[in-house]
Amino acid sequence: YKDGDGSRVIVIGSGIDPHRDLNVVTGYNLSTTNPYMCSDNNGHSTFVSGVMSGAGKGFIKGVAPKAEICPIKLFDKNELCEGRSLETALCWAKDNFATAVLIDVEIYGTLPFYIKNIIKDIESEGVPVFINGKKNGKFDFNKYVVDFENNSCWLDNWYKKAENIDVSMALAVGLAVLVKEEN
Repeated sequence: YKDGDGSRVIVIGSGIDPHRDLNVVTGYNLSTTNPYMCSDNNGHSTFVSGVMSGAGKGFIKGVAPKAEICPIKLFDKNELCEGRSLETALCWAKDNFATAVLIDVEIYGTLPFYIKNIIKDIESEGVPVFINGKKNGKFDFNKYVVDFENNSCWLDNWYKKAENIDVSMALAVGLAVLVKEEN
């Protein structure tokens, strides 16, 4: 397999911090007033982006190190997000040349029908959509509450900590990018 060159992963989640090992392209912020400021005050989406596409210039090399990462920031630290913001993010992802989409949020309960339809539309165009952090329970787009606050992030060009992080979905997204590039 190659290394993801020419691929773009849309990461819908907490934003992505600038890091020398990540090829981050301009994304969109649905959380705060500045639509192009996609810094990651939570750290989770930055961490999983490193697993997917860290370049390994001095630190960890990801599965698809040359893939572009395009953040869509849905929430800030300890902030909640409702379904319509996720719907908007998925519509934006559909229109911005995604090779794969990672929804990096905790989702409780079943997905609403209108979200399932957008995911179906994106996947009908050959773009796989992955959901990291699907939880069972009542319907709620609850994000990183106090228990998950600052579970992971790059700090001073290294990982601060990485507990309670499931990296299997980030690995799957990276592998999907490589398979799509190969085929």
